[in-house]
Amino acid sequence: MSSNIIIQIINETITPIDSELFKELLEKILDKLDLAETVELYVNFVEEKQITELNETYLNHEGPTDVLSFPIESFDFYETKFGFLVGKNFHYKLDGHLLLGDIYICPEFVAVQAKKLNVDFNDEIALLLVHGLLHLLGLDHEVDDEAEFMEHLEEELLKSCFQMKTSKN
Repeated sequence: MSSNIIIQIINETITPIDSELFKELLEKILDKLDLAETVELYVNFVEEKQITELNETYLNHEGPTDVLSFPIESFDFYETKFGFLVGKNFHYKLDGHLLLGDIYICPEFVAVQAKKLNVDFNDEIALLLVHGLLHLLGLDHEVDDEAEFMEHLEEELLKSCFQMKTSKN
C-alpha cells in the first residue's frame, strides 16, 4: 500500500453489512488513486429515517435516497491537485493527511433498489461506495459530460478493485 488509509465503517442499521469487504474495496481504490500520505474516510450505514433527514436538510430533496456524500474539501481543491479526476494529465500526491469526509448509505433503500435492478445487494453497495467516494473527491453528474466521465471512472475503479457478482446489462 502506498498510502496509510484510515477507513471507519459504522453500521447503525439492523441490515447485516460486510464491512471487511467494503473496507477492502475502498482501501484498494484509495491506494490506486494515491492521493496523500494518509487518507481518512468515514462510511455510515443508516436507517431510512436518518438518510431522509439528511437528504431533506442538506440537499433539499424530499424523501430517502441510496447514498449521500459530505466532502471536507471543495471541487476546486481536487481539480488543482489531482487533475486525473477530471480528465487532466497531472497528479500531485499530498505530503500530509487528507480527510475526505463522510459517505452515508441506506441499506434498506439499497435492498429495494438492487431487487428492482436485479443486481446483487453487495454489488449495489460497492457501486454506491465508489459513487459516494467520487462525490467526496469533487466529481458530480449534473451535466451529461460530467455524468459520463463519472460513470466511466466508477466502472474502471470497480472493474479493477472489485469482483462483481451481477451485471446491470
